[in-house]
Amino acid sequence: MATNCSFKGVPFEVVDSMEDIGNNLVIHEYPNRSTPYIENIRRKTHTYRLKAFIAGNGFETTRNKLMDVCQDGKKGILSHPAYGDIEVYCENISVNNFYINNIGKCELDLTFVESGKNANPTAFINTRSKLLATATQNITALQTAFNTFYKITALPQVAIDYATNYFQKLTGLTPFQVLGVIDSAKALMSTNFIDSVAFGSNISNYLQSFRSSSDNYFNDNPNENFNNSKHPLGGDLTPFISIDSLQDIIDFSYNFVNNFPVSETTANKRHLKVLSEAVIRLVVCNATLEQAAISTYLSYDSLGDAEGIWSKIDTNFDKAIDYCALKGDDKSYLAMRDSKAAFLADIKARAPDLSQTLTLTQLEPIPSLVLAWELYADISREQEIIKRNNIVNPLFVSGHAITVLEE
Repeated sequence: MATNCSFKGVPFEVVDSMEDIGNNLVIHEYPNRSTPYIENIRRKTHTYRLKAFIAGNGFETTRNKLMDVCQDGKKGILSHPAYGDIEVYCENISVNNFYINNIGKCELDLTFVESGKNANPTAFINTRSKLLATATQNITALQTAFNTFYKITALPQVAIDYATNYFQKLTGLTPFQVLGVIDSAKALMSTNFIDSVAFGSNISNYLQSFRSSSDNYFNDNPNENFNNSKHPLGGDLTPFISIDSLQDIIDFSYNFVNNFPVSETTANKRHLKVLSEAVIRLVVCNATLEQAAISTYLSYDSLGDAEGIWSKIDTNFDKAIDYCALKGDDKSYLAMRDSKAAFLADIKARAPDLSQTLTLTQLEPIPSLVLAWELYADISREQEIIKRNNIVNPLFVSGHAITVLEE
């Protein structure tokens, strides 16, 4: 007599059940001895073998659902009148389909294994926290390195003019009136350039203000995704805008130091260039670390979206590491090398969870609502398609490449 059963909510009829239980025994046999030594390792893993069927018009739909849940690799609840509700994995499913008088039926041989528990759970490394801690630690290391190179008792007027011009342009790169960023910029501009400790600290504080602003934004908008990188003028900076602003600072700084206004004809002028290069190194290295730290706030729709940001920051790390090596700044070199390793570890941990993107070419006009259903069987994802592709008329999607997320 058939009885009702289900696995992960998919119903089927069971006609025969068998449960394997017992002990795992190791039999030790010895020469010239008739009596063996039996060692009981542990009880056997419970295995459930079922003979079942699904019948009736439209049985194929239920059969396909059962096959899907049996091979998704995840454990689930097997509901059985004799065994109750038990958590199991499906080890095997064999399906035999046939039709009699246009009535379909499939016979099933199912094998389930108890899920058990992991006696030694896999450790989880919080790569985001590690990257943030590494960045914070190495910002201090960069300031120590800066103090080693930036040692002076007086500055000529040409150097003061040069530094003032640089920082005026640097702090004017971002057009957003963000209170924390403005305050730190004012503190930087009022610094005595001779005081290396205060000077270096204010440079770091200015660049860190972008992260602080993004941190505030992230806490207020924890579900921010790649397609929502714009916000009204004012308020805190989105992580995306902070990363772009820091990129402007990095690019500007490299260009600025390459246009140093004084030729290296005397010892004093050469020393002046060493000082300016120390400032540039502190800025570009700090800005890169802040970009890496801010990147941990980002939530992406796809791997392609993430790679655009990650590639930019990775390139900045390589450029900063090479610059520190070229100028003999060992402390900054080591700080940036270790920070890049933490950055790459965070990328490696996050990348497998991201979807790939697909490019589709629609030859016939199709409403975006229909496209969402055909791709995902979920009409609520229509807006995702519209936003990603900047579709003007959702009723007629055709004639150009459409980028969508792989299911």
